[in-house]
Amino acid sequence: GVVALLPVHAAAAVFGLAYGLSAPLISLALHERGITESVIGANAAMYALGVLAMAPRLPGSITRWGSWPLLVFGVLVVALTLPLFWLLPWIGVWFVLRFLLGVGSETVMVLTETWVSSSSEEARRSTNIAVYTARLSAGFAIGRGILSVLGTHSWVTYAVGGVLPLIALGVPAAGRARPRAVTESGDSRGLLALAAAAPLAMAGTALNAALEAAGLSMLPIYAVQQGWSPASASLLISTLMLGVWMTAVSLFSR
Repeated sequence: GVVALLPVHAAAAVFGLAYGLSAPLISLALHERGITESVIGANAAMYALGVLAMAPRLPGSITRWGSWPLLVFGVLVVALTLPLFWLLPWIGVWFVLRFLLGVGSETVMVLTETWVSSSSEEARRSTNIAVYTARLSAGFAIGRGILSVLGTHSWVTYAVGGVLPLIALGVPAAGRARPRAVTESGDSRGLLALAAAAPLAMAGTALNAALEAAGLSMLPIYAVQQGWSPASASLLISTLMLGVWMTAVSLFSR
């Protein structure tokens, strides 16, 4: 049930805090340095490239190394990468760091959602995934709120972004919760074959990803250009994620 999955839900919420803090933080920091919107967009695209690079490798990696070691790897990549944005303030390096952020985040997202799905009974699976999504979205929204308080000019913001994933990992570790072992990599079909088998699901996922990426990275920039303060622009993204949270809550409350 939901109670048994509380450790992974809590981990997802705290990790959502880190992600919710980092996405607008990087875009706003680049904007305040006078970087053009096209370069900011290209930098945001590096996150997606990191996701695309990691996603096909996850099934085989899970079978070979196990879910828990990979989850630890993903969290550590995110936790170490975020402070490096402050320590290495060169735009070229930020492209590499944004790519690594995509690699680590994709690993965490896939493994935690798979953990919830594989640990759920068939009758409860959709409800548990909806609860997971609600927790994650709440973390996203609160992360933007933290950014509006801490701002983009302090090293503390980047340090908090690095510490939050470690806290997320500590929640299931403290309770000795572990994802189920995977002994086979499952469906071996490629991405194009899966897209042909479920075109509607794939198209919906692609559309959602495009809108989310554009909203999280560019909406704060647009708001600042319209005269909003960076703090208010961060809260604007919180309202966006609040809508996602409310939708997820309505699904599992039925």
